Amino acid sequence: MIVSQRRIKLFFLYCMMAYPLMMGAMCGDLFNKAKDNANIKITIERTQSFTIDVDQYMASANVQSQNGKIPAQAGTITVPMDIPGQTLDFRDHPDVQKYGSKLQHAKILGSVITVKSNTANVDIPPVEISMSPVSSESYQVVGTFTGVPAGQTGKSESLLKTSAAIDYASSLFVQFALKTKGKATMTLKGGQDVPKGKVTIDLNLKIQLSINPFK
Repeated sequence: MIVSQRRIKLFFLYCMMAYPLMMGAMCGDLFNKAKDNANIKITIERTQSFTIDVDQYMASANVQSQNGKIPAQAGTITVPMDIPGQTLDFRDHPDVQKYGSKLQHAKILGSVITVKSNTANVDIPPVEISMSPVSSESYQVVGTFTGVPAGQTGKSESLLKTSAAIDYASSLFVQFALKTKGKATMTLKGGQDVPKGKVTIDLNLKIQLSINPFK
């Protein structure tokens, strides 16, 4: 069977026209898949509790009591309060395990401290909250809880307020784990009631992890 020169030319012309279209379709499919991956966003919410055990701090500072009051001759007493925190770990989250190191961007959607319980008979002073990588003790202060009056509960306020604090916290969130702790100083005077009771404050963190923060 003899194929004419004209048919051969038409065949090659068809191939030349079809090839870019086929390649374009393949590239478009790959682009759409890449775009879908770039749009992945994961929201994670965790709550940590801090317990301020006033009785324990009074005992550690050896605060004396006479009929339930600090002796008048004691003058001014400064009581340091190191408040243990917890490890915030979401490495076991299914989406974190699935995408891992591809999740390189964090957006903080909320960082709220709430007083959950309060049996203290004294005002709780401002509490500095610090964060650190789980692999070190490189704590940095990220915010201050302004304190709470004796016995009051329900008070809420935001923790991460400055751009520096937000940036530092975000750098820890993309490691999928971090440590927290609190610190405060209580000033007492002779003649006042000996402080006692416990306060529990919750820190609720809501973050969004993503591969591409611009999508």
